[in-house]
Amino acid sequence: MIVYLIRHGETKWNDEKRLQGQRDIPLNKNGLRMAEATGKALSSVPFDLCYVSPLSRARDTARAVLSGQAAPVPVIADDRLREINFGPWEGCRVQALPPEFQSFGSAPARYVPPAGAESLPHLCGRASDFVKSRILPAEGRYQIILVVSHGALGQALKCALENKPLADFWKPAFPKNCSVTTYDIQGGRVRLLRDNQIFYDPEQFHTPQLL
Repeated sequence: MIVYLIRHGETKWNDEKRLQGQRDIPLNKNGLRMAEATGKALSSVPFDLCYVSPLSRARDTARAVLSGQAAPVPVIADDRLREINFGPWEGCRVQALPPEFQSFGSAPARYVPPAGAESLPHLCGRASDFVKSRILPAEGRYQIILVVSHGALGQALKCALENKPLADFWKPAFPKNCSVTTYDIQGGRVRLLRDNQIFYDPEQFHTPQLL
């Protein structure tokens, strides 16, 4: 079984360098174009099923990616695929955040969220639960599955699939908008095929490295 993980396309808040978290910010024009280009590149991949975050930027990315499929693909929203909750920091520009935020990207194992926000271990826990309950049991029932989510949540899915420690959360690189990571799962064994693959010309798009 092959599993495709895709991060959503660009949004206005990506462009403005604001933390989105669980705020429901839609794709901007660039984001829709990224998703459409990615869908065109993957139009020959016969997806059997798609799981998606209920946030609109992920749902609209999934819709664009699947628009070129020869047959309709069932799309299932799963709350566990929502982005990390940044609590009171959501909507803030990165340059205005307190120094405590810096460890989120530079030393994730030491990141302490503000009151009312979600920790990285909690995020990884719900991602792991999703992998164990939806992805691994799907082997033998489906051939190719698509999962469309977010930057941090997508990394948490990778940690679950690859059994990576929290210290390696962002390795090897932060995922760009509409980046595609693929895995092969055979007999319960997971093998990374490609990481953070881009199917659009990055020179045509401004792609901020923010969640």
